Amino acid sequence: MRPNKGTMDRWAQHQHHSYPMPRVIAINREPPHMNMIPNRSLRISPVSDGSYNTASTELQYSPGSYSTVQDDRFHPEYEDPENLYEKPPEVDVRKTKRIPAKTPPPLPPPLNQATLTKIPLTKPPKKIEHKCQKQRCCGVKISVCVTVLILISLLMACTVFAFLWQTQKRIDATKSKEVFESNPSAERSVLSVPLEAALPPSDVVQKPIPPLGKKPTEPLISANTLLTYIITKRRICLFEVSSLQIETSKADFRADHIEGAILLYFSNLSHSGVPVHPLQFQRYIRNLGVENDCHVILYDKGEQIWGSYAFWIFKLFGHERTSLLNGGFPEWKRLQESGVGPYATTNGPGPVVEFAGNFKAKWMNEYISAFDDVLGNFDDKKSIIVDAQSPEEFNGLVTAGVSGHIKDAINVPAEAVFNSVNNTWLDATAMEELFTEHGLHPSRPVIVYCETSLHASMVWFGLHRLRYDASVYFGSWPEWVIRAPDNLMVTNSIEAELPSSSENLRTAPPTLIRQR
Repeated sequence: MRPNKGTMDRWAQHQHHSYPMPRVIAINREPPHMNMIPNRSLRISPVSDGSYNTASTELQYSPGSYSTVQDDRFHPEYEDPENLYEKPPEVDVRKTKRIPAKTPPPLPPPLNQATLTKIPLTKPPKKIEHKCQKQRCCGVKISVCVTVLILISLLMACTVFAFLWQTQKRIDATKSKEVFESNPSAERSVLSVPLEAALPPSDVVQKPIPPLGKKPTEPLISANTLLTYIITKRRICLFEVSSLQIETSKADFRADHIEGAILLYFSNLSHSGVPVHPLQFQRYIRNLGVENDCHVILYDKGEQIWGSYAFWIFKLFGHERTSLLNGGFPEWKRLQESGVGPYATTNGPGPVVEFAGNFKAKWMNEYISAFDDVLGNFDDKKSIIVDAQSPEEFNGLVTAGVSGHIKDAINVPAEAVFNSVNNTWLDATAMEELFTEHGLHPSRPVIVYCETSLHASMVWFGLHRLRYDASVYFGSWPEWVIRAPDNLMVTNSIEAELPSSSENLRTAPPTLIRQR
């Protein structure tokens, strides 16, 4: 808004004319012609109050003239606000806004080569350590998780195994209870008083029968124990061992045998006192359904001579779970006739084997001795040699062949370990006393022999029952007579020629006797 002349006059009066009136320069719209100006030099004379008077110029004002400085009288309508006041009016500072000056920030100092070399070019080590620590932390967490999972899996497996074991134990106990409740006579056969009076004291003591395989199998079991196995349906393989008379043994078996038994032919176990090949025995036993974990129980109808030899053959070929029935078939039959229990017998060919077994034969060297073992014993004296022949054969008083014994041998007849009256073996205490009287001790190995290995197997069975380290010299006396030096045998016979090694030792002429 521009101030007019009246406003300026009022302001001047209010100031009591403290400031002179300003001079206004007016500019004409149309400039004067250059030819109209006689003298181009202009002169402006100052007035006495210090201002300049433009009216005193030599130029006369005319409407068509051009003048750069004019007085207020000629152009009162134009006023220059910049020259209007010699002293500007006071302005209220409170109503004004201060705008800060926008000055640029100072420039940083210039960089030089020394400053640039100090700048690190690698990453801070703290970040690298942090990453390594993070990786280690993740690895530890994974290891802990895997360990916890393994422990949980093992705990679950143990829990399942314990549960299954307890379940099977309850099932077995329930079955045994049902069998005894359904057949009271079977319970009486195990715990009745007449049976205790009929059996030796060592066989009467009834102990809890643990599951098979938990401890070493007993070599000798009673008829009462076999009955318990049958009632409780244990995994057993029952065999009746035949004699050398195959047809007679077959007829006797068809006439009467223990229920569930299979006839085992002696000719498939030995040839002339020499054990068959292990693979031949394995094939024959597999066809009878024998497996590695099957409990083999043997018996015969004679004086335990065939059963004890079969027991030695099974042990020799690696079947450790083998037992011999004390008393054999005669004892079983006697208990059946006495009526103390269900000692069942039957006739016919016996059960049919449905599946072949998986038994794998292996040669157990600790149960057998050869000629070199006996001959070498005269040098090291490690073993005791036991002769299982009768006293007459041992002393050379028998005229049926070359009788006698190996030098330094001890005579323990087979009849001494067996009670022929009731067809049972001596109890453990009596048998231990017998061996001690003959100078035998469990700490020293024993080699047993006879004329055909049959009686030797009976004495060996008694030693094995008492945990002796015993073996059978399967070549026996006939081989020793031919191969051993004369100074290592003791005979009592007339002068005659000994059979050659090519002859069958068990078919030597009966009149062949040599006296030494």
